[in-house]
Amino acid sequence: MKSALLCVLYTFLFISCSKEKETASDTLNDIIPANSIELYGGDFVSAAHPTSGKARLVSSQGKWYMILENFSTDPGPDLKLYLANNQAAAKFVNLGNLKSSKGQQVYAISGMPDPNEYPYVLIWCQQFSVLFGVARLS
Repeated sequence: MKSALLCVLYTFLFISCSKEKETASDTLNDIIPANSIELYGGDFVSAAHPTSGKARLVSSQGKWYMILENFSTDPGPDLKLYLANNQAAAKFVNLGNLKSSKGQQVYAISGMPDPNEYPYVLIWCQQFSVLFGVARLS
């Protein structure tokens, strides 16, 4: 009985992880809001995993957005997009789950935090506290 239960559990975990990896590697092409004005930008550099592309903080019609352009990183189990005060994410604002490991992505930001206080854009694996890549906004 125990072996049958373990077999079912392993099968479920395998299917779950495989599906997540497939979704995370799809390339996105979100549409950038019209009349966007770039306020800050920075290039991603790799940390624990190869990461590249550009992070842009833009304003459009009174709303704030974080845009990832030409973006690429390794897929991960629990990747988040953070605005942070440093690369260790000692103090951060979680902008949500990373939509994809590749492509152009747009994230709406509510209650815009001060970019001078949070000048880093992090790709952060929350489950394992691992920094995948970072961009410094300037």
